[in-house]
Amino acid sequence: MITCDVVSSKEDIIDYSEFINKFSFASFNASLKFLYFLTQLLDKSCIPYYFIARNGERQVVGVLPAFMKKGIYGAVLNSLPWFGSNPGVIADSPEVSKQLVDAFFKTAKWTNCVSATIISNPFHENQWDYKDLFCEKEEGRYLEDYRIGTMTTLPDCKSIEDKDLLEHQLIGMYHQKTRNQLRKSIELCRAEVSYRPEAFEFLMKTHKENMEAVGAPYKTKEFDIIKTLKENEDYKLFISYDKKTDDPAAALLLKYYNKTVDYMIPATSLEYRSIDPLHILIHLAMMDAAQRGYKYWNWGGSLVVGMDGVKHFKSRFGGKTFPYTYHTLLFRPLEPWVTKEAILEQYKYFYVLPFKEMEEHANT
Repeated sequence: MITCDVVSSKEDIIDYSEFINKFSFASFNASLKFLYFLTQLLDKSCIPYYFIARNGERQVVGVLPAFMKKGIYGAVLNSLPWFGSNPGVIADSPEVSKQLVDAFFKTAKWTNCVSATIISNPFHENQWDYKDLFCEKEEGRYLEDYRIGTMTTLPDCKSIEDKDLLEHQLIGMYHQKTRNQLRKSIELCRAEVSYRPEAFEFLMKTHKENMEAVGAPYKTKEFDIIKTLKENEDYKLFISYDKKTDDPAAALLLKYYNKTVDYMIPATSLEYRSIDPLHILIHLAMMDAAQRGYKYWNWGGSLVVGMDGVKHFKSRFGGKTFPYTYHTLLFRPLEPWVTKEAILEQYKYFYVLPFKEMEEHANT
């Protein structure tokens, strides 16, 4: 017999963490450290629902982390909010997965949610199609949205004691153009790990400039929250400098958990873009991660259409693509006058529904 409850005790916390540690693909966003990150980032209208499934012997057999956001159009339940937060269901079997999805939707219905979304994990070694589970629900309308995840599998450092051999294997994974750019980056830049205030200030300032240049939202509060976690264990900040001027040229913030490194925030100074200062950082960080026993470099998600330059960049560092899906149950339609801008403002960091659904509804 499988029972599903919400993490609420010290025993649950310990058992949850021990369970996800068994899965090498489980990233920082699946962990309870990310729960802490989200509780610091989100406002008081957001409530965690971290579902945990146990068998008859009280052993954990599955988890499904989620957060609820209350808003003027109704509550929204996500597993999980924020960018690329897609641990999805982590379970030992399809039956456990079904039980967790049932608990997720019962909670959404009980709390009168307008929509509920589970984002599948593109790297789950035992991924099951949630679609049938969602379509079984007669209470709402099933909707899908799609993304592309990218991951580079790092060389197994246990069998590579020689640093030069490890570097040779890594560079062998890169595209020829990336190798050339890396050589230029190494020639013109120096790189280091730094947690000095000025390093974070450079990252924040340059990240904002990069995002504004392409009309994308930039992160703010996230930097202060990350700094409350354990440096060198939960996160690392790599920074490169122009050898001629000794000015900072690029920075890279990474999250670490279990066997996975998350590519969190890259930033490159427009002034120094021509010397490819980010390439030396990625290479140095991949070397460091492999030597520390990490297996996966998670580049995060991309839109299916567009972002071709970003996708090519990731693939040329050995990144392989994996599709994943936003599975949404819309319990009731939004009013025709509700705009995309209003949704983004009211449900910051959360997913409500595919915006194409709103466009189609507005045109009927």
